Amino acid sequence: MKFIGRGRVYIAERDDNGIPGIFKFVGCADALDISLAVETIEHVSKCTSADAIDAQLTTKQSANVTMTLSEWFQDNLLLALRGTLVPDSSGGSVTGEACGTGFVAGDIYLLGAATGTPHTNVSAVSLSDSGGALVLNTDYTINLNTGTVTFLLATTGAVTANYTYDDLPYIAMFKAGSKAYWVRFDGVNKADDDDPFVVDLYKVQFTPAQSLNLLADDFTPLELGGAVLIDDAKSDSGDLGQFGRMTKLQAVA
Repeated sequence: MKFIGRGRVYIAERDDNGIPGIFKFVGCADALDISLAVETIEHVSKCTSADAIDAQLTTKQSANVTMTLSEWFQDNLLLALRGTLVPDSSGGSVTGEACGTGFVAGDIYLLGAATGTPHTNVSAVSLSDSGGALVLNTDYTINLNTGTVTFLLATTGAVTANYTYDDLPYIAMFKAGSKAYWVRFDGVNKADDDDPFVVDLYKVQFTPAQSLNLLADDFTPLELGGAVLIDDAKSDSGDLGQFGRMTKLQAVA
């Protein structure tokens, strides 16, 4: 039987009892690979001059999964960044923020940077220096989405800012810690009349993406990989196994 796989990948966070939560579709994946490996020790017979191996014992078995995701969905980014989602803030207002001194044409200031937390989704922005109020589109421009101020003319003395903000949701990197996920591939064999099958990996721990290519001339995928761990919630003598299973389904007429 020849094989050309097509299908959908679903991922769910699982609890300590091995029960998956709500599965999320990762979008059309470009690649999904499972690699299996074993480590062994061997005994070499000294009974003949050939020094042939007459026994082999498996000491370690492991599996890894890698996937190439074409969609930068929020849930996919949470996995790639091992992040947590910080929701939309209730917003606030700032009066007299000390932006700095000595700005010249072309300099950029991020509203909120003086406190170490640049703000997004800003409004009602007004800037002043020691000479008085600065004029929008004459002395400076503002990107209200990003809170980015670009100075068009040199300023005099200290610059202060007044504005309101409503910070947008963001993903904080490396805040989630390591979690265990159930991965399911719902597939068909294109080379065999779309014969359906599913693959379940019971316990996968993803590593953060090795890179995020933020500047590219083509569609940029998310590369995810992780270890398929042994699922102690399942019996080592049970039919399910402790790593995963592949089920060949009967096509529904």
